[in-house]
Amino acid sequence: MARDTADELVDVLRSLVRAGRTSDRTTLAGVGGTTARLLSHVAALEPRASVSTVAAASGVGKPTTSRQIAAAEHAGLVVRSADATDRRAITLTLTAAGRTAVEEHRTAGASRIRSATADWSLEDRDALLQLLERLLRADAMQPQVAQFR
Repeated sequence: MARDTADELVDVLRSLVRAGRTSDRTTLAGVGGTTARLLSHVAALEPRASVSTVAAASGVGKPTTSRQIAAAEHAGLVVRSADATDRRAITLTLTAAGRTAVEEHRTAGASRIRSATADWSLEDRDALLQLLERLLRADAMQPQVAQFR
């Protein structure tokens, strides 16, 4: 069966994700890439972050997310507190150390992209960004995009 551009794009995007995860294994602010991604989801979902919403956003099961949150809490990166409007609910909030870890990982990722595209024209970098944003906005991508945002 002949491969088409979509097959090749899937392979390239998977390779980029793997490359990013491999480089994320380097610890910044005492936090590995998996924890940094978890913290990024908490930050994006605040003030309504919970184990359930973080699990849904990250595409990871609740038991795994709960263990990761417990480890992040033990490390002083996240605080659990009772929800002000629903005593049964628990809200997750980043600590200052958690925010620092998120920002350092974001900065490191942006630095890798800048380095990788240093010899590209501004037009090429803008074109890549516009095309990737267009792909994310496509109707066929919306169920998956909503799950991870």
